[in-house]
Amino acid sequence: MDPLKPVRIGIIGAGANTRAKHLPGFRAIPGVELVAVANRSLASAHRVGREFAIPRAESRPERIWEAHDIDAVLIGTWPYRHAAYACAALAHGKHVLSEARMAMDAKEAARMLAASRARRKLIAMVVPSPFTLAYDHAIAEFVAKRLGRLIQVDLTVHTGQFPDAESPFTWRHERRYSGNNAMTLGIYYEALSRWVGPAESVSAMARIVARRRREAASGALRGVSVADLIQVQGVLRRHGAFYRMSFSDASGFSKQSECTLHGSEAALRIPFDGSLHFVERGDPAVKKLDYTPGPAWRVEAEFIGAIRGEEPVRHTTFQDGLDYMRWTDAVHLAAQSGKTLTLSR
Repeated sequence: MDPLKPVRIGIIGAGANTRAKHLPGFRAIPGVELVAVANRSLASAHRVGREFAIPRAESRPERIWEAHDIDAVLIGTWPYRHAAYACAALAHGKHVLSEARMAMDAKEAARMLAASRARRKLIAMVVPSPFTLAYDHAIAEFVAKRLGRLIQVDLTVHTGQFPDAESPFTWRHERRYSGNNAMTLGIYYEALSRWVGPAESVSAMARIVARRRREAASGALRGVSVADLIQVQGVLRRHGAFYRMSFSDASGFSKQSECTLHGSEAALRIPFDGSLHFVERGDPAVKKLDYTPGPAWRVEAEFIGAIRGEEPVRHTTFQDGLDYMRWTDAVHLAAQSGKTLTLSR
């Protein structure tokens, strides 16, 4: 694509992350135009249009991907619409940036990947796991040069909250909207796989502790259908290393979320606050790893850069998204069956 030619964006779904990140991000890029927005209602689309100077509000999502004055589509809906909208947009010749989670399950993610491969000249990208973007390179370098043979990975992601029926009910608590990707399973696995590669096997236990939560709009108690306590373990493909993961929205007084990579020559602790701490064989002193931070967020710039032919998609391709969806599906199925599942290569 001509790098001087404007890139015209249409938005389907303008939730909190779209308004906080994507729309300001696109507006900051020279030559990018926000052309039209479709939201859950025409009235809300008009409100978003006024806030971000988007000239056209649409009542139906198909008006976005069918429009001749739109080059690329941002899909910011809940996951249950991602696959249908992404495939339709690609079929109509539009580049696609899909909000994470990629889809409801791996089957839908595979459909999205197939649709993108049928239109290889189009850019297809999933919003990446953002927590460690600024220091993924430092972790990967430490793993490659100083960790030695990878032995074990321990990941704990706890909110520190006790189960509470008065806590707000959102789409993330309803499987028909969120799919198999419970809590932050996929988003942390995506980051972890950047450092140590994919999982080979999965076993899991899952439970819904807070079975009801209160809906903010109506005040009614709603039944929860997504687990808020999950334990996962298995073997990583790299070196046959073990991994253990604990995710909880129902464990009060739990420790800070963190990940530790245990190697034969060193261990690295990642507390997800930008700092990295390590110990090395023969030296028990804990040291802080110095590194130069990279960009913490450049999702919109990477998408536009890929469309203009200036850079490839690094975070996150549809293939990467399918990989983490396969793993989250395996966690769901392993927890249901009580079996250890092997992921295909």
